[in-house]
Amino acid sequence: MAPLQNSMKPIWTGDTPPANIQETWDYIDFQLRMLKNKLMTKIEKVFYGSIDPIQYLIHVEEVFKHKHRTKRVKQEIPKLASVNDLDNLCKVTVADGKRPGLGVRDAGFSKDLRTYTDGFKKTLKQLDELYDDVHDMFTLLHTYCRNYQSLEGEFDLKWARETNLELKNNLRGISELLSSAKNGVNVKLFSSEKFSLEVAETCDCRRYPILRLFPDIFQKFHICLQMIGKWRAYDQIYLEDVQFKLIRIKRLLRLKQEEYGNLELEHGNLLSNIVEKRVRVKLKELHERIKLIENEISRLHTRRKQMLGEKGEIGRASCRERV
Repeated sequence: MAPLQNSMKPIWTGDTPPANIQETWDYIDFQLRMLKNKLMTKIEKVFYGSIDPIQYLIHVEEVFKHKHRTKRVKQEIPKLASVNDLDNLCKVTVADGKRPGLGVRDAGFSKDLRTYTDGFKKTLKQLDELYDDVHDMFTLLHTYCRNYQSLEGEFDLKWARETNLELKNNLRGISELLSSAKNGVNVKLFSSEKFSLEVAETCDCRRYPILRLFPDIFQKFHICLQMIGKWRAYDQIYLEDVQFKLIRIKRLLRLKQEEYGNLELEHGNLLSNIVEKRVRVKLKELHERIKLIENEISRLHTRRKQMLGEKGEIGRASCRERV
């Protein structure tokens, strides 16, 4: 894993705690570009080939149906829901290939079945590796990009709760689907929307749930990467918003201090008891207002130090654990 920052690698590589939050953001941006490119060009495109994904799956379904037309095969393999099912079908196909009289079309289907099975196993391994990379990114977000959290570790914002939950659900779904691919896909984990649903409506995924497995996992990966990018962007926005509020309150404090000084001067020059009483009341109000502003500045400074300092603490702790 490693992200592009204007065609250059980021300063921070993730092996040690980052010097500042900007290094973390640059690293995440780079990793996201690398992971998206890996998913789309090195996994999805290679799996589907140069064919439209839906057309490719329709062709594979036709291969399955052709191989299941033989009564003997149909009895042995009622459906295809795992890598083991694909291997069994390939074994029967090899045995049938030794029988005389098979046509060119059948031989072509047998070749396509072996090609699909080999590609399926290769893609399954790549998706396992991609899952580890994406999960590492999720852990990185939880370690360093926590500006949306309160001092007690709770989620301050609705989007943060929703994004965290959606990321966890999709990562769990990917993990369980990959784990079940060998012995039998758990169809309850399939998404009920977008491209996964389109595949289900186009192909016979009740009999061949294996056809829907990768399209659904690809879709879940795209959602995860999108959520990670959203989390990273909002983390920066939230921190910058706190800094902006700090600058604005400091400016307000300066103006109030100037007003306070003018009133003190006015108070020293006034001889009227009535006016003096009014000024004293105003001075008291301003003094209380300044105290509130100073308390707010102190709170924001503490918040900012904890957000920036906490990352270094957590980073150093994670390094000690790795050691």
